[in-house]
Amino acid sequence: MVNFILTSHNVKDFISDKKIIIHYWFKKNSIDVNLMTLDQAIYSGENFVYTLYPKEPWDISEHIKKFSTELVDCINSGRCNLVVNDAIEGHIWSKNNIKIFIDSLKKEVIDPSKVIVLSQSWSYIYNDMPFRMVHWLWHESVISENAKPIDVPRHNFAKKFLCLNMYNKQDRFYFIYQMYKNNLLEEFNFSHSKVTSEDDFDIWNIWPWTDDITEFSKTTPHIYDNIEGPYFTFIEINPKHRQDNYIYVVTESVFNDNRPYDFFDGMTRDTSEKTWKPIALKMPFIMSHQPFALKRLRDMGYKTFHTIWDESYDEIVDCNKRMTAIVDLVKSLNSREDFVDMIESCDDIVEHNFKMLKLRSPEQDMIREVGSFLNIK
Repeated sequence: MVNFILTSHNVKDFISDKKIIIHYWFKKNSIDVNLMTLDQAIYSGENFVYTLYPKEPWDISEHIKKFSTELVDCINSGRCNLVVNDAIEGHIWSKNNIKIFIDSLKKEVIDPSKVIVLSQSWSYIYNDMPFRMVHWLWHESVISENAKPIDVPRHNFAKKFLCLNMYNKQDRFYFIYQMYKNNLLEEFNFSHSKVTSEDDFDIWNIWPWTDDITEFSKTTPHIYDNIEGPYFTFIEINPKHRQDNYIYVVTESVFNDNRPYDFFDGMTRDTSEKTWKPIALKMPFIMSHQPFALKRLRDMGYKTFHTIWDESYDEIVDCNKRMTAIVDLVKSLNSREDFVDMIESCDDIVEHNFKMLKLRSPEQDMIREVGSFLNIK
């Protein structure tokens, strides 16, 4: 049995979905869970887990500055596994961010080597960290659990491509703009938020902002899915997407880098729910992501579509050239006279991917590390 501290103050932004709570995944994997108050845990003499869910995981001072001396002693002695859950967003752990994190721990006299960080970014596990870094594809875990066998036929009015964009990011907007420029938007079901200028983006630095882009921005917003409600509504799997569309163009969370002025350094973030949705829907997909995202999926046991169309864009490090290659691929696929037959030739791949999604259990490394004092295997 694993003892977890029953907290509410550090999950208030995510409480709309129980799957954000770590102990949910222990119970799902048939591991007994005991919920305790902090005082009960400290004075019980038993091992326990205390989890933080900060929006940005680096400076956690506001979360830990009220820790009692007794709790700090439990962490430093190994009785308490202090867990910082960054598996939902997968932030960039730059050297400066690591320093901020370590300094905030040391200020409260917490030994960083006793702290577990759950990350969505798999590449960090190959780096020496002053804390215990664990990779967990939380989105894959959630979509896997939510995915149901699906065999809905496509409508005769289905569009060739689907591309959904909830938040303004320069690569997403530029891709949609390129579809507009190439007269391809009629082949899309797509969405994009309102854009008035380059100031509507966190940063716009890869492509020049032109008068033509300004004119296109006047057509926004474009609504396909009207997502409202709790925070985790965006994780829902909608069969309508398969019925209305043939190919899912996934514009992932990160295209260049969260540090856009730097060259690509190989420190990739893993895929989010955006990639797992077409897999759950048994749809072929194109990925607008950091380089080697498709290779990463294949390394995990999934199949991609390089036997059916050109996926060399995945190996292009230069973000401008990679975008051009993705746009050229969409143009090429759109022009194929055997488009529907081509999609049908993807059936074996999408069936394999769905089975792999249901088979994998990405939370296992997290369970082993967080429950380490139980020697869970």
